Amino acid sequence: MATITGGQVTLRVTEDCVSCGRCVSVCPCEYLALEGGHVVEALRPALGCISCGQCAAVCPQDAIRVTSAAFPSEDIVPFPGSRPASDVEFLRLISGRRSIRHFTEEEVPSDAKDRILEAAQQAPVGIPPSDVRVTVLEGRAAVRTFFRGFIAEIERSAWMFSPWGVRLLRLVMSSRNHRELREGAPLVRGILSEARQKKDVLFYDPPLVFVFTSASGEHDPAIAATYAMLAAEGLGLGSCLIGTLVPLLSLTRREFREENGIPVDSSHGIALSVGVPKFHFYRAVRRRFAGISGGRG
Repeated sequence: MATITGGQVTLRVTEDCVSCGRCVSVCPCEYLALEGGHVVEALRPALGCISCGQCAAVCPQDAIRVTSAAFPSEDIVPFPGSRPASDVEFLRLISGRRSIRHFTEEEVPSDAKDRILEAAQQAPVGIPPSDVRVTVLEGRAAVRTFFRGFIAEIERSAWMFSPWGVRLLRLVMSSRNHRELREGAPLVRGILSEARQKKDVLFYDPPLVFVFTSASGEHDPAIAATYAMLAAEGLGLGSCLIGTLVPLLSLTRREFREENGIPVDSSHGIALSVGVPKFHFYRAVRRRFAGISGGRG
């Protein structure tokens, strides 16, 4: 057995290796080489091993083990089949998806929640290891408790979103930040106004909420949330992406975030409300890009 160690990653090549070279060819970092019939570390690799697992995934002999703090070897699992999902079925799934803002009183079964999480973890959020974290608010009671607490936190800074507050803050904010505040203030005022009337127009009173966050801009929680959204659709559930929550979390107290399992260093993120749709949709709505162009051939 050969062992290749680079940084915090260890690759082990067992005696089952037949020196086919697939692992060397597929490596995106040119980290591996084939010398004398053995897989070795390249003399001058473009990059160190990034724990992508491509080498182990293409090995027909299952002869490679990749291990790191963020990548246990058991995460390489047999692929269930080689037939890709039908493009017709996939297009039908995504074409029928709607942003659901009205849910029934039904709760989401725990096994459905787990399947959504499993799908979301497969999202290509950035170069491994991922720093995307997810907080799960499971059950309508938990969601409502969080919502009430969140609104109480934001009420402490409500003046910032008032017309006079927006004008005042122009004196101390950058042009870009003030533009974002000015454009977002009416939405926040609406959320707070409805909350005072016991209405949830942030999450829309669902039985399940996922909050995807990241501490850096290197990994994109929105991609994981999109995978979760499509998984929910595939399970016959409705969902709605909520972009308002995470930017406002910076206005909440550290204690509030810690009590609710929200990472205190979160700077990027998005939430996803999930539940059983209250209404049946008989038609889909086509969406279009603003434009599609191509380079010269």
